[in-house]
Amino acid sequence: MPGNRRQPGLAAVIAGTVCLTAALAGCARSLADTPPPIKVSNAYVLEVSGVNTADGYLVIQNSGPADRLTKVTSSSGGAVLLRGPSRPGSSTARAVSALTIPAHSMVRLLPNSMHLVLTHVDSRHPGPQLTLTLVFAHAGTFRVSAQITNPQTQNSGYFGDI
Repeated sequence: MPGNRRQPGLAAVIAGTVCLTAALAGCARSLADTPPPIKVSNAYVLEVSGVNTADGYLVIQNSGPADRLTKVTSSSGGAVLLRGPSRPGSSTARAVSALTIPAHSMVRLLPNSMHLVLTHVDSRHPGPQLTLTLVFAHAGTFRVSAQITNPQTQNSGYFGDI
């Protein structure tokens, strides 16, 4: 009969709702299980006796889209600056407000290129490590343990994979 449409039963509505919920839960779980595109490794801080500043170095791997490192803090107090050559091959340095991390790349913060400068470092910081907190524009916040090393006191056992 033409105007006689059959309405879906309650069981069919419940089954459809259960399938939709399961599908959405699977999508949410797969997004949550996806590792972040940014990995920070090989962090160390080069401390010089008697000076309250230190230079920091590390490696940033980005397996995703381009991002920017916008802020770094240290558990030792003070401020952390991003600093690098004012132009390629130059011996003069300049501070920058952010560091671009290109898509699918590895960026190494090294002594002769972009690196961290920790100012007003508390020399009473306990232990051989401190924590650096890096904030990226898209990937969020990452914490990494950085080995404190001082070549003047022969504490230079770790310089990372640079």
